[in-house]
Amino acid sequence: MNERRALNSPDTPRKQQAILVAGHFLRSYGYHMSRPAGDTAWLIIMTLEGRGLIRLGRSVWDCGPGEVVIVPPGLPQDYATAEGFTWTFYWCHFLPPAHWDKMLRLFDMHSQTRLFHARLNEMELSDTRLAFERVYRHQETNVYLALNGLEEVLLRVSGIGNENRQHLDSRVNQIITWLADHLNETHSLSELAQRVHLSPSRLSHLFKEQTGRSIVEMLTGMRLNQAMRLLDFTTLSISEIAAEVGFQSPFYFTSRFTEHYGMSPTEYKKQKKTPAP
Repeated sequence: MNERRALNSPDTPRKQQAILVAGHFLRSYGYHMSRPAGDTAWLIIMTLEGRGLIRLGRSVWDCGPGEVVIVPPGLPQDYATAEGFTWTFYWCHFLPPAHWDKMLRLFDMHSQTRLFHARLNEMELSDTRLAFERVYRHQETNVYLALNGLEEVLLRVSGIGNENRQHLDSRVNQIITWLADHLNETHSLSELAQRVHLSPSRLSHLFKEQTGRSIVEMLTGMRLNQAMRLLDFTTLSISEIAAEVGFQSPFYFTSRFTEHYGMSPTEYKKQKKTPAP
C-alpha cells in the first residue's frame, strides 16, 4: 500500500481537503518521508514494532514499540526507518472538528519543540491499537466512525503518565468497541453480556465500576458525539441524523442532545453556519 497524500505534501498538489487519511505501514531501512513545509493537517504516528526516527530541527526521536509522536500543523514532517530495523507503525493525517480544540491544545503546547511524545506500556498499546484499527478500517466507509476511533486514540494518549489512570478490563473494551461500531443498532444487556461471556448483572456492575457510567449512559454519549460530527460534516436532516446514530425518535434525540450540549441540534447547526465575529 502506498501512502495517500490527499493532504498537503510537497510532491503532490492538494486536490481537496480530507477529514482524515490513515495507514498501517511496514517499512524497511531506506524508507524516508519529508515535508519541509509541514502540512495544514495534524499527524500522529504510533510505532507497533521496530524503530523509526522522527526529526524536528536538531531533535531526533528514536521511536520503538508503544511510542507515539504527534506533529501539529505547520511544522516540518521528517521521519524514516532506523538503520538495521523494519518499522511497523500506524499513521494518520487529520483535520479535527472544532470541538477537539481544547483537547488538541495539550499536544500543540506540550514542549518548546511543539512535538508531543508519549510512551505507552504494553496494555496501553494494546488498547490504543484497537482504537487505531477502527480509524484505519472505517476511513473509507464511514468517516464518522473513523473520527470516533481517532478521538479515542487521542484521549488515551493524552492520559499517558496519569498514575491514577485505570486500565479497562478487556471485556469492557470489547463492549465499547462493539457499541462504537454498531451505534445505530438496538442493543440489549443480555445480548451484550453473551458477547463477553458474563451474566447481565456482572457485566452491568463491571462496566459501571470500570468506566463510571452505565452501558446506556456510555452508548447515549457515543451517539450524541456521533450526531455532533454528522451536524459538523454533513447536510443530513435532524431526523436522518437521529436514525443514523440509533435514536428511534427525532424528538427524543433532540431532547437528549439539548440536555447534553445546552442547545438543540437545529441551534447547533445554525451556530456552525454563522461566521465568527
